[in-house]
Amino acid sequence: EGFHFKVPFFDTANFISVQVQKTEYDTTAASKDLQNVQTKLAVNFHVTPDVTPKLFQSYGSDIVDNVIHPAVNETVKAVMAQYPAEELITKREEVKIKIETALAAGLAKANITVDNVYITNFEFSKDYSNAIEAKQVAQQQVLKAEQDLQRVKVEADQKIAQAQAEAKSLGLQRDIITPNLIALRQIEVLAKAVEKWNGKLPETMVGGNTSALLNLKKAE
Repeated sequence: EGFHFKVPFFDTANFISVQVQKTEYDTTAASKDLQNVQTKLAVNFHVTPDVTPKLFQSYGSDIVDNVIHPAVNETVKAVMAQYPAEELITKREEVKIKIETALAAGLAKANITVDNVYITNFEFSKDYSNAIEAKQVAQQQVLKAEQDLQRVKVEADQKIAQAQAEAKSLGLQRDIITPNLIALRQIEVLAKAVEKWNGKLPETMVGGNTSALLNLKKAE
């Protein structure tokens, strides 16, 4: 940084940024179960001014193509080989941390500081993607079947409990209904009939033959 003298026609200036820079890189690596995975990463990095002369002497001015991308490619392949393809999705953050740690250690040897690494995309082969989708559908169907079975069991238990309650209620009713209770109920019915009787005898009586009526009125 700062001002420097340059002799015309003899000296040349090569510029290396010391700001935080971002580079993106696509690489293909095999997972532990030998599935090809297309991975896209974004890497934020920077260099300090006092190491730029050494960087230029060792790698030239284009440190992204000459240093960072090869390091990213090697690191991703090494980390991907530790995980089955399905775990690359379920353990995405863990994979990201491993890549970032390994990449930072590798680029530190070249006096390049890694600030952050981001996995922006995982892409699998079409056949494997279809297999994952089919597996998820199957798992959802199994889960639905288990839920349906549980619901049926609950409904069956409810019906059994209801039937047991009804049976118990009927049993209690049978225990309560005794000959004495029946006689008491008959007396209560007769008592209510007497209360409603106006003291007059029926004027007519139906005999065995319903067509024959006996007039109980006194002749006037």
